Amino acid sequence: MQRRSYIQISSLIVFLSILTILIELTAYYFFASFYPVLGIASFVSILCCHILLEKSSTYEACFTYILLTVFIILTVTVLTYFSADHTSFISYSHLLHAIIAVNWLVPSVHCFIRYMTGYGTRINQYNAFYRNSSIIFLLFYLGILIYGSFAEDAFPWAYRAVIWENTANYTPFLALAKQIEDY
Repeated sequence: MQRRSYIQISSLIVFLSILTILIELTAYYFFASFYPVLGIASFVSILCCHILLEKSSTYEACFTYILLTVFIILTVTVLTYFSADHTSFISYSHLLHAIIAVNWLVPSVHCFIRYMTGYGTRINQYNAFYRNSSIIFLLFYLGILIYGSFAEDAFPWAYRAVIWENTANYTPFLALAKQIEDY
């Protein structure tokens, strides 16, 4: 009986992840504005996370759902960005990065609020969920920090004046230190 329950929860996680990705990419394809896309993505993520928490009674299922949806959307984003001829039916925009953030942030906040309000007291393993979710955040944060530190013109909107032209920043936070010294 226990094995059957695990198989059902695993199948439900995969089904809800695929459903979430399909709905989010359909909304991304059909809506030009980012408000409906992020609203639909948030609603679907909350709904799927709620279903998983009610069916499995553990936060581990919700973490697996988060990991699967973030990984799939990240793969779609990278493949769309690096497509050689740019003829894919999904065009690249920075909204895909926002969908990645929504797929991680919204279920994490939903689980946090459920745990803190005591509504989910019968649901187990929140500490493991929080640890694993924090590890995902740290990995993405380190990746963005490394990209921003060493990539050429990574975040031009973050600086008011360009310090170097067409060079990479090999000293992290050097541009920030220069701006602090100038003012």
